[in-house]
Amino acid sequence: MSKLQELTDESLGDFLSAAPLVLVTFSAHWCGPCRASKPRLQKIATTSKIPMGIVYEDDLGEGIHYFNIKAFPTYVLYRDGQEVDRVEGADLEAVVALLANIQLEEPDAVELDHCSALSICATWYGSDLSKILSFGLDRT
Repeated sequence: MSKLQELTDESLGDFLSAAPLVLVTFSAHWCGPCRASKPRLQKIATTSKIPMGIVYEDDLGEGIHYFNIKAFPTYVLYRDGQEVDRVEGADLEAVVALLANIQLEEPDAVELDHCSALSICATWYGSDLSKILSFGLDRT
């Protein structure tokens, strides 16, 4: 379990190479949806085995163009430092789905027990996908 790590332009490269899989949120301090979704993102980060970081556009300066960021927030999944998928906009359900898809590909990569802030429950038991107990929306 990890927390959402605050990144800078200096620490971003090290973060991308620190683990085989990482998720980076590209955000902006002035962005309303970014600020509104950050508490839920932090909750996801505490239940994820995948390290998650957040970097703000003013920390990256012109380097933001290197990452092809066109919207805030943008969530980018990296494998071995290379982008494999992204979610643009404050769609945290899509971020959870992205992490769940990684679970299908790499069963030991991520564990999502319960994320009540998103009302999504995903319980995974080891790498045997036949033992998946539930994955669905709990709107109660």
